[in-house]
Amino acid sequence: LRAALGQPRLDYLGFSYGTYLGALYAQAFPENVGALVLDGAIDPSLTTAEIGVQQAQGFEVDLHDFFTWCATNSSCTSELPDASADYSEFIGEVKRHDILAKLSTSLGGNQMIGYPVALEGIFSTLYTINAWPTLAQAIADGLQGDGTLVTELAYSFAGFNQDGTVSNELSGEMAVLCLDRPVPALSDYPKLASQFGAQAPDFGAPEAWGTLPCNFWPEPPTGKPMKVHLTQALHVLVVGSTHDPATPYAWSKSLAEQVDGAVLLTRTGDGHTGYFSSSCVRS
Repeated sequence: LRAALGQPRLDYLGFSYGTYLGALYAQAFPENVGALVLDGAIDPSLTTAEIGVQQAQGFEVDLHDFFTWCATNSSCTSELPDASADYSEFIGEVKRHDILAKLSTSLGGNQMIGYPVALEGIFSTLYTINAWPTLAQAIADGLQGDGTLVTELAYSFAGFNQDGTVSNELSGEMAVLCLDRPVPALSDYPKLASQFGAQAPDFGAPEAWGTLPCNFWPEPPTGKPMKVHLTQALHVLVVGSTHDPATPYAWSKSLAEQVDGAVLLTRTGDGHTGYFSSSCVRS
């Protein structure tokens, strides 16, 4: 890309996994780096298990921040008088029995959905505080036995489009992640699920099982956890958000420490990455 653009040095703005790409590029080709902005950083030194449990804890924090927000927002309390208790009741219900989702024909029409789909829909709304009102509505609908909205959220996150086509984003992500670093042995997953669940009751166990397909991937991983060692002075700005659920703030701090001369810009708040949430960060 750099060569195609005719640039002697790469100026790069990377988000989330894009921070990992940017950091590894800088390590491989420091002489080709211009200015890098790495927002919502992944710490390349972490193992698969460390990434999983810390990410689960991050989503747990944002879910409870949603509960706190709801208690002080009249439009939310009108839907959920006690957001934490209402959420627990809804999750308990969909664990016990499926509920009806009235979907468009392109999404498969009416169908019964259960806990995995509901949890995916909830999970998808924690990436940005702008989705919190929708989360409140989805939980309120679910308590009335209507799983339509939470299913639409889950399907949208998984790449299902209204015209019936499906994005390959999640499949592509799995293909990439399985090669980035080794995953736990097949026999370790039940124990990890229990450990993760103890540290993050809502998201820990599902997060632990998330890399299971990599045990059956036809190619072995080519990468491994390792710190980047960038001692050459580079123009690197790392952006971290204190309650980023997907890439916890500690990861941005760690990456900034691995890059000589990097500057860490901290955004105080919820949601994944800072650039799209804060005019201050954009400035």
